[in-house]
Amino acid sequence: MNNSIKKLNIILLILLPYVLNAQISRDSICRAIDIDLECASKLESIKLKEYASFVKRDGDSLTLTEGGYEKIKLINNNSDNIDSTILYYFLSFIASKHMFMVYSQSYEGSCVMLIKSDNKKTITLPSLPIFSQDSSLIVAFNLGLGNLNDVNQIEIWRVSETKWLNEFSYSNTSDVGPLSVKWVNNKTIEVELGKYNEQQSEVVFFKTSKIIKSNEKWVWYW
Repeated sequence: MNNSIKKLNIILLILLPYVLNAQISRDSICRAIDIDLECASKLESIKLKEYASFVKRDGDSLTLTEGGYEKIKLINNNSDNIDSTILYYFLSFIASKHMFMVYSQSYEGSCVMLIKSDNKKTITLPSLPIFSQDSSLIVAFNLGLGNLNDVNQIEIWRVSETKWLNEFSYSNTSDVGPLSVKWVNNKTIEVELGKYNEQQSEVVFFKTSKIIKSNEKWVWYW
């Protein structure tokens, strides 16, 4: 299991109760599981019942639909060629945003897909989205710390009625990256940064920084 999968698993377990508005504890779903694909599979089995009128699973086929909108179909590719394998698991439906949340796993890594049910417009995020207080913005992040094929990353997106608008995107391969993020208000995000300890054996807290929107532009103050 590569580092990006491990880190997304940690983020998934910590944030799911808040992002999905579900009163489900980590232990009740993902006890002793350290592979996020398995956790996503368990979550889907629960969410399929909760959102049965919007989501159907038929073998490798996942069908998403809302009202009179066109159906969205995602089909797993369980190819013998591992490079071509891709799996999809339903995580949640956010009715107020006409938005489906789907976990995707491929040979190269994993991501969270946000799909608009009314027009199928889709974005992929490095983690579960965290909504701002007014629900108009989302932030997602990844902790890379200079690992091969992995980057430190933060993205901020605006969720409009018809489209996605990327307001901020940052990535680097340094040895300091985001451990956690939280909204202070609709124009300020607090970012806890981490780095490896001297023994390179674990990631430890380094400092707190902020991303602030001023004059219609987001700036990260380290």
